[in-house]
Amino acid sequence: MVFQRDARSMKGISGLLAAQIIFLAACRPHHVALTPIAPPTIQAESAGTSPPSMENNSAKTESTDAKRSSPPEVGYTPVRESMRPVLDAYFDLDRHELRADARQALSSDAELLEQIRSQDTAIQIIIEGHCDERGSAEYNLALGAMRADAAKQFLQSLGVPAELLRTISYGKERPQCTLQTEECWQKNRRAHLAPDK
Repeated sequence: MVFQRDARSMKGISGLLAAQIIFLAACRPHHVALTPIAPPTIQAESAGTSPPSMENNSAKTESTDAKRSSPPEVGYTPVRESMRPVLDAYFDLDRHELRADARQALSSDAELLEQIRSQDTAIQIIIEGHCDERGSAEYNLALGAMRADAAKQFLQSLGVPAELLRTISYGKERPQCTLQTEECWQKNRRAHLAPDK
């Protein structure tokens, strides 16, 4: 008799626990989580030469773009597999002006941010400015800030609301690649978009 009563109360408790778990899962906030993807390799530019600024010489820009490999798709990709990856904007040595490939990457990012924001209006994005290891820490912090600001201004010109974006400079403190090669240094000269936690 006592055993039957205990079995019935255990059934009642397990049913109550199952109902609570289902309720909590239904009430959980739905945020767009971003997960890292592995960086691909890119071709190194010829050693000893720094590429010309994309802003200063439009004639040289086309030939430089033709030689440059397609921009690497490095960054974060949303959990929803139907969405494209967020692309990094890459910069020339000692420059903060946006290259043509950086503008293309940020244009793609602006469209993606619109999709993400339509699903999660509370999301905030941080634009990180990064540099390669050459130069002083102070110089690279300032250059990283200018790269992040250039990316932010371009995204705003495409209609991304300013209140959605925040910038930070890491200078040379968070390299994506640690080899001392031009290919590696190019991967580190970037503006990177990530969720602002």
